[in-house]
Amino acid sequence: MDSQILLMVDPVGDQIFPVSSRAFSVITAPRDRVLARNCVALFLDRNGKVWRIEGIEPMERGVWAKLRPWLEMPVPAEYQLVEVVDENLLEDMQTMILDAVAYTRERHGIEPDEWWAMTAPIDEVRAEVSGADSLSDLYARIRFPADEECLDLL
Repeated sequence: MDSQILLMVDPVGDQIFPVSSRAFSVITAPRDRVLARNCVALFLDRNGKVWRIEGIEPMERGVWAKLRPWLEMPVPAEYQLVEVVDENLLEDMQTMILDAVAYTRERHGIEPDEWWAMTAPIDEVRAEVSGADSLSDLYARIRFPADEECLDLL
């Protein structure tokens, strides 16, 4: 997969993050911990597909490879992603995104160096997100930061 930006939506933590697809090539924590933190997260790609992490397989074996994640050192890994298909997915994603934006702003305020979804006037964000007529349109309406400003570790 070419490097691209995905929108990570965590409905449990009411969080959204722009994530680089590079995040799906390494783990820096024990596999079970990474899965537990991200098991309900949804990832929206530019084609309007929504993915969920089903599994993670470290690509290195041995004692050192098992120890490195406990030391927060990167280990190459292969993520198994499954596509989420649901007829209400667009509406659900819109709601989760708007809830996460509201929650984050209320809880943490607005930092000037954050990305559009967190810094634009809330009415503008609401209009853009609510106005999407497909998941690919929703993705296109989210003004992502540069790739290097996105999360690259899960």
